[in-house]
Amino acid sequence: MIKSVFNFLFRKGIKVPFIIILLPVFVIIFAFIAGTIIELYLEIKKSIYRPPKFASERTYTVKNYSSQAMDFHRLWDGGYLIVGFLEINDDYDIYLIRTDSHGDTVWTKRIGNKGEEEGISIALSPDSCFMIIGEKEMRSLYIIKVNKNGDILYSKVFNDSIYWEPIKIIRAAKTNEYLIVADIMIRFKTRRQCLLQIDESGEVRWMKRHKLGIYPRGCWKSFKDEYIIYGWIPGGFLKIDREGSLIWSRKFGGRDTVVSITDVVQTSSSEYIAVGDIRVRKTGSDEDILILKFDDDGNILWSKSVGDSTDNTASAIVKHPSEGYMVIGSSGGRERIYLLRLNEKGDVLWSKIVGPGAPVGGMITEENEIVIIGTTTTYGRGLYSVYFVRTDTLGNIIDK
Repeated sequence: MIKSVFNFLFRKGIKVPFIIILLPVFVIIFAFIAGTIIELYLEIKKSIYRPPKFASERTYTVKNYSSQAMDFHRLWDGGYLIVGFLEINDDYDIYLIRTDSHGDTVWTKRIGNKGEEEGISIALSPDSCFMIIGEKEMRSLYIIKVNKNGDILYSKVFNDSIYWEPIKIIRAAKTNEYLIVADIMIRFKTRRQCLLQIDESGEVRWMKRHKLGIYPRGCWKSFKDEYIIYGWIPGGFLKIDREGSLIWSRKFGGRDTVVSITDVVQTSSSEYIAVGDIRVRKTGSDEDILILKFDDDGNILWSKSVGDSTDNTASAIVKHPSEGYMVIGSSGGRERIYLLRLNEKGDVLWSKIVGPGAPVGGMITEENEIVIIGTTTTYGRGLYSVYFVRTDTLGNIIDK
């Protein structure tokens, strides 16, 4: 293109200053130098380790790797097992971290060969082992059972003509079985949601495919041994019986409103409270946190939204030991953990920015501490790192 322009000017007898002729060369040289400086800056940034600021904060990763948390579970000894993945140069491995109650590392395990293996969700088994689901090669369902030391007892891969995107594994209504929730693509053109129940050895008891109309984000087992599955696009939740059949479904949002349900907890024998995010497309508004209460038949009892001039999103909701609830989310982007203290009616009692991370979830322990687990780039070497922090019930980070 540039050569054609200069040929045209030459034919017309138009003189072009020599500096303009060299301009494309200068642009190329400048781009090369700028790219080199940026690469050098990133390498220097990686070499500088930034330790956590408070005594109860922890980060976990392997040098030169990014690590991200996807799910966690509290263990029988008061510690935690975190599942996620490590990544370097598009090579992914499942990453398991077992900690004590303060977040100090007991052991870590990497599971994977060359290629892509990501840990997604975890459940505890009655024999003090762990059931893990993940993705293998970005298309297969990967089921792994490990013992309390992280050693693999068995693994199974579902790699038929279905593209699997596993979402959640939980203990099923039968104590020695597990329910897996996944989004699937059949022959890369027909999208469905899949419910899969397996036993302790990973054998399939039953599998059902549904056209549920939502993209699942998680699952809650009710007091009646039924399941509430929740998600987005559009936002909503639905009830499934213990055999995987649909009982009812409720959806929210539409052309102008985007709703996502990210967590659900049961508050009584017949009521639930859910949190998520809501955005109005037409006004281009920021995301707000959505809180709603519904009954056992899916009827909405009340709903509220909480927000300001920045994006606010919810990752989890947990019962408070006194009364009401605690919402764990993010504010002003994905690197600020946001706590919302709610009363029983969903009114905000207080809110607080806690730490530099994007949470995947949290809980309130018997010791009246809030434990939050997620991912951060603030600490470590500038790459993603699994992040752990403890606060008191007022959201103050514990520094002792």
